[in-house]
Amino acid sequence: MTLFIAKEKPCFSYVYLPDIADLYREAYKSIDQLSGPVGNAAKKLEIRVENYAKSITLKALNLLDRYELLGLYQGVPLIQKYDDVDGFSKESDVIHLFRCPIIRYAVEKRKDVYCIVRSVLMHEVCHHMGSNDVDLFLT
Repeated sequence: MTLFIAKEKPCFSYVYLPDIADLYREAYKSIDQLSGPVGNAAKKLEIRVENYAKSITLKALNLLDRYELLGLYQGVPLIQKYDDVDGFSKESDVIHLFRCPIIRYAVEKRKDVYCIVRSVLMHEVCHHMGSNDVDLFLT
């Protein structure tokens, strides 16, 4: 466990900085709370928690700052998974959560880190279900 001390006038506030295992626990707990078709689909996803996105990923997304990306869905959305030849795609679907950018965002916005984890996770689950960023932004 690490504490981040943010100096604010006139006092200090202490923020708990969760480690990778903490974010895994929160992500899987959030997935377990989902029900219905979304819950069933989400429970089949692999979740990976890393401190930052890989530089090749940031470059592919035209991002210059490693703190810009909080999460990423990697896979084939459910609405596109069916393949006429083999049936469903066998490619695994993964949600990546990036610990350091999530913590920094939470501190900057004065939000609970776990609330941000749940929000990012749900955003990426929506991508798995077939929504794009425009759809998610407009809703």
